[in-house]
Amino acid sequence: MKQLYSGRYAFTAYQNVIFAAGAKQYAHSLPIKSECYLNAFETNVGIVAIATELYNNPGMSVDNGAEFLAEELVNVFNYSPAGLALVTRYTDKESYNENHSGSEKERLALVTFHWELKGNIWYAHNAQFSHITRARLGLE
Repeated sequence: MKQLYSGRYAFTAYQNVIFAAGAKQYAHSLPIKSECYLNAFETNVGIVAIATELYNNPGMSVDNGAEFLAEELVNVFNYSPAGLALVTRYTDKESYNENHSGSEKERLALVTFHWELKGNIWYAHNAQFSHITRARLGLE
């Protein structure tokens, strides 16, 4: 497994808002600067990107922003949508700033998407989350 990226990663998520002015309604998409700790690995079957939620993330969580994060990985880093496995990760210490004696709890979820190519931009839709273990990811 070859490490491609390891460190804090800032991504932009978007929140759709609707506001009214008189009898008219307007929809607007607001950018939300978000951060995670990202580890990306090249494997024999594609790219595995593990996005860890940070307790001091100023924006959207890695679960709520999974589509936006995946789109950046594909469109900015030129990873293949078919070969990308995005995993969201939550831990007691990193995600919630809780210190526990003994073993730290960890939650991993494999996120799959329906991908759509418009022009030369890939868009991720319909994020589906399924529990996955470190062993299944080949991390043990």
